[in-house]
Amino acid sequence: MMRNNQGFTLIELIVVIIIIGILAGGAAMGIHSLDSGNAQSSVKRINALIDYVQVQNMSKDKSYYLVIEEESGAYVAKVQYDVAGTRKDILTEKLKLKNGNITYYNKLSADPAESEITYTIDSEVSPAVSLEISFVKDSGALQIGSDGRYVKRIVVNAANRTFTIYLVAATGKHYIEG
Repeated sequence: MMRNNQGFTLIELIVVIIIIGILAGGAAMGIHSLDSGNAQSSVKRINALIDYVQVQNMSKDKSYYLVIEEESGAYVAKVQYDVAGTRKDILTEKLKLKNGNITYYNKLSADPAESEITYTIDSEVSPAVSLEISFVKDSGALQIGSDGRYVKRIVVNAANRTFTIYLVAATGKHYIEG
């Protein structure tokens, strides 16, 4: 009686390892693609909420604000309005951004020589950094902050992709690039 005690050949093992490597690479690329898509989706949603806040400010008697902050490792966008000095949330939405960050740039004036101040939204630092945007009721221009500065751009980074929302202070117009 003859026994067949053959194992795997070296070639067969190499082929299996190559197949596993290809599948792992494909999975990594898929996750990278999802992160990039989530960043793009978050930028579009922020841009739409900026539109909403601008329209509400110009058409209603209350002051409206877009606040973006980090809560428990996730970015949250809130639309709030001011009633007798108290803020009320009318819309709260968790952004899909994972494995990325949101940074915004403030300037005191439109002078290109003036340097920008950079803030990354983060709840872990003290004091926590969040973003607040509002508009002037009669003109729709960006509301200048209490420090005299205004948001010039919002940058979302994830999966080696960068998306930027540029804001024009005088008109309140904004557009996405990236």
